[in-house]
Amino acid sequence: MIFLVDGLGLGGSERTVQILCNNLSEEVIVISLTNDIKYDLGSNVILLTVFNAKYPGYLKLLMLPLFLIRLRRVLVKFKPSEVVSFHPFANINNILLAKLIGYRSYISERQFSERYYGFRNIYIKPIINFFYNKANAIICNDLEIKESLIRYYKIKTDIYVLNNLFVRPSMTHLESLPKSKFRYITIGRLSNEKNTRDILKAFSKIDYNHCELVVVGNGPNMRKLKKLAIDLNIFNNVIFTGYTTDPFSYLNSSDVFVFSSLNEGFPNVVLEAMYFVLPIF
Repeated sequence: MIFLVDGLGLGGSERTVQILCNNLSEEVIVISLTNDIKYDLGSNVILLTVFNAKYPGYLKLLMLPLFLIRLRRVLVKFKPSEVVSFHPFANINNILLAKLIGYRSYISERQFSERYYGFRNIYIKPIINFFYNKANAIICNDLEIKESLIRYYKIKTDIYVLNNLFVRPSMTHLESLPKSKFRYITIGRLSNEKNTRDILKAFSKIDYNHCELVVVGNGPNMRKLKKLAIDLNIFNNVIFTGYTTDPFSYLNSSDVFVFSSLNEGFPNVVLEAMYFVLPIF
């Protein structure tokens, strides 16, 4: 089994790859186009990187021929019969090389692209239509994503819906986190689409002296969000944990889960909050 990803940073697609790898008994080859690696993978996984650096989206597109050349050198060594990819740029590489090398390409679409790209669909829409119609099959984690691909992007390739996998955490290994106040929690990458900014603003309007907000995650907006918490005079009641490998201990010690994303496919964190029977706002 070969999985192809843009990277293994902090995201739902990356989390799915980790769950799949850790629950497959066979050997798995994970090829990351960049060295953005945050998740730990099992001993059955061979992890390879194409570039030992991270690049912004526009630069990756400009470097597409170089990515294809390097990735082809890696793939031909394994003579794959099929490759499964999990990110838009990885999907394009997968589809192109499947035609060149001669294997079956299965791509995963995990975001509601119609809304995610917005006005950028002026040029994204024909790209998705052209490439995705050349894949052997598409796997979505939500029915609305499938319907959008068919209706909006005019995809005729076979599309299957497979909701996110969830592995129950070991309750015996959960840390007991001290808590003296009513605790709200949000989990996610600190980027614009997660809209953590509105959570901080809402928290500032309640009686926050008798409660606290835990923000689990890292991302490009960390500094801005901390400054906003200071400006709103709530910084002493907000806990920024940064990246953690154990969000379950925080969920287990919280009272309410707050979800504010502007755009999602099928969010893993909602499943995890439901497992801990948290109200979700």
